[in-house]
Parts: sequence; structure tokens; C-alpha cells
Amino acid sequence: LLAKDMTNKYFALFAAILTPLSIGYSNRTIGGYYDTDMLVLFFPLFGIYFLYRILKQYNLRDVVFAAVFFILALLWHKVSATYILTASIFFAFLYLLIKDRKKLKQYEALGILIISISFINIYIKLILLIILLHFMSDKVLFFQDITDKIKSKIKYKSILILLIGCGVFIVSNLDLITSRFATYVTDKMIAQSAITLHSTSGTVMELAPLTISNLAERTMGDNATFVIGLIGIIVMFVKVKQSIILLPFLLLSFLSLKLGLRFSMFGAPVFSIGYFYLLYFLLNFLNALFKDKMALNGIKFIISICFALFAIMPNYYHTKNYFVPPVVLGNEIDALDSIKKDSKSRDDLTISWWDYGFLIPYYSNTRAIIQGTDLDGVNHFISSFILSSSSQLASYNMSKLIVEALYTDDKELMKYHSLDRILHKYHAIKDPKSFMDSLGDSSFNAPKINRNIYLYIPYSILAIQTAIDEFS
Repeated sequence: LLAKDMTNKYFALFAAILTPLSIGYSNRTIGGYYDTDMLVLFFPLFGIYFLYRILKQYNLRDVVFAAVFFILALLWHKVSATYILTASIFFAFLYLLIKDRKKLKQYEALGILIISISFINIYIKLILLIILLHFMSDKVLFFQDITDKIKSKIKYKSILILLIGCGVFIVSNLDLITSRFATYVTDKMIAQSAITLHSTSGTVMELAPLTISNLAERTMGDNATFVIGLIGIIVMFVKVKQSIILLPFLLLSFLSLKLGLRFSMFGAPVFSIGYFYLLYFLLNFLNALFKDKMALNGIKFIISICFALFAIMPNYYHTKNYFVPPVVLGNEIDALDSIKKDSKSRDDLTISWWDYGFLIPYYSNTRAIIQGTDLDGVNHFISSFILSSSSQLASYNMSKLIVEALYTDDKELMKYHSLDRILHKYHAIKDPKSFMDSLGDSSFNAPKINRNIYLYIPYSILAIQTAIDEFS
């Protein structure tokens, strides 16, 4: 839809074919891939499309659709949606300040979209959005007299709505933005504890930095089409000023040079649009060279098809031949099924490494101590301690301690994360090492618990045992 508005329906079709075939996108959305990436681009991009329409020509309907897709993006994957949509709103604001600062309605729209990606209760958010949209609408559907009186008394309504949105966003979102930035970019742990916690970023394969050639391959298939696409993006930003809202997608893909391959997929739609926008832009120069319209259209058609095939076919063959073996073996599922049969409650705890964190509750119907979305190192330490300790007694005692910590009713302890709950409970904050050493003593008085604890240790975990050891 974005490419159609900037070029024509034919180049838009080519871009729509190329984007899902790009290696970085297709590899992470192929059938059986158990992550959130299937819709991590879909919802934000639809929201960005309606934001693009708002910047071109304000329409309240587009504001509503943009808000809906922004909310869906946040519900689907709040971290990526927060960063990328916040940055896009920021660039939209800059565009308005520089090019269309007198279009006050657009400022109202930005206020609505900022609230849409704020971390407040969904019902409160929807009520607030409905109220603000009610005052933004030219056609008042209810409470017309009261609405007209309030509108007449409020000056600078558009700026007020924008400020309300910014205020809600800052109060609700600032902590997550700064904490995840610290985890991904500065490589510092966000969780504070008396025990020094190990960063997860160096142990995750998909967070390994890419080279520029890797990025080119994952976004466009090869270096040549990557360069063409990048030139096209620059030309697009210059000629279509509103397209600057796509810049966060491009920047996030380049951050994969530091943050790892998972972020390269965000560049796929921007490079696809840029590639065909450049082709569209250059072909327009042929209009002055050919008087015969039929010959002109024929030449444009041949060139367009050749360039489209040049970009699409390498990605097509890669996707066609890309085969993902099963990520979970049958006997590994059988083991989880045996836990399910033995377990008496969903509150029973299964301890393993975070690679298996999503499988455990799904197949065994028990609680996992750690999952793939945990990045703070807290439960990594506990799991690592249990799985790596040379003392079976220490592992046994720590297993009981974590159950006690997770299901505590002590409101004071609930203020802390699970590891610090243990340390505070046993007055070990000042000397955690001595406390950890004491877990291997037969004299340690472990708590009595009323839940089952299981250890899930498939053969495949042996390949990552050295990484597990690092965390404790």
C-alpha cells in the first residue's frame, strides 16, 4: 500500500512479493517457527501506512485505523512496537514542524497514536481514546451541548491532545524503554541484586552481530540489490518527505550490525520499497526520450520485469529450498508428557534452561522457571545454579527455595525479584556467597513445599552446558 501510493500498483506488487521472500523475513516466519515474528512487522507497517496517509491528508478515519494497528502491534510485541512506533511518531512530528507546522489536526492525531502505544490498562486506554476522538470529531454523536461548550472554552485543543499523549507515554513507558535499551545496546543488566548477574546478550545466537554483507543478504538477497535499494531509499526520503516515518525500520535493520540478525528483517520492507521506487523514479526520465507511447510502455515493461526478477528470484530460490528440521524431538515431548501425567497442579514447577521455557507449560502443563522472553539474568542465575552445581543437595535446596519465593504471600518480599526474595527471606543480602555455599550443607533447613518440582534435562541441553555454567 505504501509503495502503491509512492509509485504505482505494478511496482507495489513487486515490492509486496519481494518483502516476504527476503531471507531475513522468510527465515523467521516460516511454518513451524516458534517466535513472535510472524506479525511483528505486519501490525506496525499497517499502522505506519495510516500514519503516512494522515501526514498527506488528515482524515479521522485514518487516525482510528492507525490507532487500532498501533494497539495491536503493542499487544503482539510490546518492545519492538514501542521502539519503532515511538521513533516513527517522532519523525512524523519533525516532518510537521518543518513542512506542515500549521496543520493542527495532525498534531491531534499524533497525540492519539502516542496514547495507543502507552503501557496503561487497555480499558482505560480505550476509554481515553474514545473521549479524545469524540472531541476531535467534527460530527458530535452524543452530548452535543456539553461537547460544544467544552470545545469553545479550550484553546489550542490540538496541542493539548498532543501534550496529554506525551504525558501519558512518559509516565507509562519510560522505564521499559530505558531498561531494554540498557539490555540490548549497553549490554548491562537491568536487574539489580546483591549477586552480580550475567548478561544474556552474549549467549544468544540471534544477537550475534552481522557483517554488512550478511545484512545485504538478509534484506535484499545480495550486495547489488542492497546498494540499489539503499540508493532508492535515499531518493525516496528526498522526493517523498512523508516517507521519513519509515526511517526507524531502516535504522533498526542497520542496528543488526551490533545487535544481531533478528533485527535485519525490519529493513526488508523499506529496502523493497526503495528498490522499486528508484526504478520508478529513473523510468520516468524515459518519458522525454520516447514520443511513441507504445514503445515507451514496452521498454518500461521489459526493464521493470528484468529488475524485478533480478531482485526476487534469488530470494525465491532460497525460500523455496530453505528447510527447517524439527526443533523438538519426539522423545523430548514424550518426557514433558510424562511430567504432565505425573503432575497434580499447573503450579508445579519444571526447571530447565530458557531454550525450553515455552515448551514446558505447553506440553507439561506446569510452570517454567524461565522463558525465552526473560532477559534480566535473575532466573538464569537460579536455573544455572540448579543445573550446574556440583552438589546435588545444593541444587535440591535451591529448587525448594525458588518455589517458596515464586509462591510467597509476603507482600514485602513480593516487591523484589525471585532471587532477592530468597536473599531477603534468609537475611543473606550482605553476604550472598556464604549463603549459596551453605545450600550444600546437610544442616541447611530447606523450606517445606506443597508442589512438585521436576528437572527437564534432554540430551540436547548438553550442547549448551558451558553457556549455562556461565550464569552462576
